[in-house]
Amino acid sequence: PFILQCAGLYYFMSLPLYITSQAPRISAAGDALARCALVTAALGLGLQISGDFQKSLVKRNNPDKLVTGGFYSIFRHPNYMGELILWTMSSITSLIVASQLPRSWRLLLLSLGSILGNAGIAFILALAATGLEKRQKEKYGNREEYQAWVKRTSAGLLLPRTKPAAQEYNRVQEGL
Repeated sequence: PFILQCAGLYYFMSLPLYITSQAPRISAAGDALARCALVTAALGLGLQISGDFQKSLVKRNNPDKLVTGGFYSIFRHPNYMGELILWTMSSITSLIVASQLPRSWRLLLLSLGSILGNAGIAFILALAATGLEKRQKEKYGNREEYQAWVKRTSAGLLLPRTKPAAQEYNRVQEGL
C-alpha cells in the first residue's frame, strides 16, 4: 500500500508538467502569468537546493551546530519552504495553462489531479517540518540562540499541534 501511495503521489505531482506541455501557444497574458509562476518555481528550487547545501556545509564541520545564518535567518526550513514554493507554483502554472486550453472533462480531471498532487506534497512537507521542529526543540530548546531564532523566523507550513498529527508523523516515520 505504501508503494502504491507513493506512486499515486508522484503521478499527481507530474501532472503540472504534462498539462503545461499540452499548450504550444497560449495568450500573451496567460503566457506572462505562466512565465512569472515558472520563475517563482525556479526560485523555490534554488531556495531548496541552497538551503540543503548550506546546512550540509555547516553540519559537515560541526554536526551539532544549529544553522541560523543565510536562508536559515529567514526560514527555519528553507529546503522545505523552497520545495513547497516549487510544487505550488508548478501546479499554478499548469492551472494557468489549462485555463487557456479548450475545455474538456479530461483537462478538468488532470487539473484536479495537479491540485491533489500539490496538496499531497504540501502535507508531506508539513509533516517533515513539524517533525523537524519537534526534534530541534528537543535538541536546542534550552539554548537562548534557538529561542531567539524561533521568534524571528518562519517555520513555514506545519501541521497543527495535536495528538493525531503527532501520531501520524510517528506512523509515517516508522514506515520509512
